[in-house]
Amino acid sequence: MTSVSPRVKTWPVSSLSGDAKLEQRFWSKVDFDGPTSELVGGQCWLWTACTHRDGHGKFGVGRQTVYAHRLAYEAIVGPITAGLVVDHLCRVPACVNPEHLEPVTNAENTLRGEAFSAQQARRTECPEGHPYNYENTYLWRGHRRCRIFNTNTAREYRRRVRNSKLTASSL
Repeated sequence: MTSVSPRVKTWPVSSLSGDAKLEQRFWSKVDFDGPTSELVGGQCWLWTACTHRDGHGKFGVGRQTVYAHRLAYEAIVGPITAGLVVDHLCRVPACVNPEHLEPVTNAENTLRGEAFSAQQARRTECPEGHPYNYENTYLWRGHRRCRIFNTNTAREYRRRVRNSKLTASSL
């Protein structure tokens, strides 16, 4: 997941349709012979012009700067629903191939990524191998907790405390 720069407009983006000069300028900055994506199939269309520090392409439309992948998606597929972000299914931020792009919620985009929060959300078991399911899981301070693991840990802690008191009293 990438943070959105306040200088780069995310939605709604003006379409390329109707302005042949703008459309020609936009597509001249795309390399249609990019690497083939193993995740989605087909070649990535790589943005060759200015990019944001996170690798996403930027394009100037009038006095606005817009994300190139959003503009390409809108030009070929159609408008992006307000509130959605465009996920790169190929995981290449510079790709503007609409077949590799999908509008999703920001939460879905984050969970599809490789960030720590996404990795944690994909886990199906606690560190001890117990399942994260309805019966065995509860939330504590916004985090999933395993009932079995925490019960075992508390039982072990009480046993150690009890044994240390017995050892201390026998001295």
